[in-house]
Amino acid sequence: AIVIGGLAVSQTGTQAAIAKLPAEVTLGFAPQGNSIGRWMQAARQSGHEIVMQVPLEPFDYPNVNPGRNTLTVAATADENLKNLRWALSRTTNYTGVMNYMGARFSADAAAMGPLMAELGRRGLAYVDDGSSARSLAPDLALKNGVPFVAGDASIDAMRD
Repeated sequence: AIVIGGLAVSQTGTQAAIAKLPAEVTLGFAPQGNSIGRWMQAARQSGHEIVMQVPLEPFDYPNVNPGRNTLTVAATADENLKNLRWALSRTTNYTGVMNYMGARFSADAAAMGPLMAELGRRGLAYVDDGSSARSLAPDLALKNGVPFVAGDASIDAMRD
């Protein structure tokens, strides 16, 4: 499967991805994006599966910042769940979430556990972009009954 992320940030790029990519390509939307509900609806109408990208803390945070409402290892579980729920509230009809950055966050069981538990309660999948070999997502997804898939290659990605 192919997932294209970072949509809803650029109107031109988002419009082109929805219009030109085959329906077999899954589209990942940034919760901070503009007109996200409209874009996700257009993507679903074009036959794409969609995932919500959730900003997770990279190792060099805050110098590299995935955006507002980032889930961090220093935050309490309640604070992180509030930020996760904010991202999930931005629209509907997604099948799961995908990390946006997050090498530090995904390597911390105490931080990542509540995220996976929430996804399990909601019946959502977790797509790991595969950018971090330290990610605990596979084990925590299994523990919480979360459908899981991980990328094995990235094209034109910013590493964290």
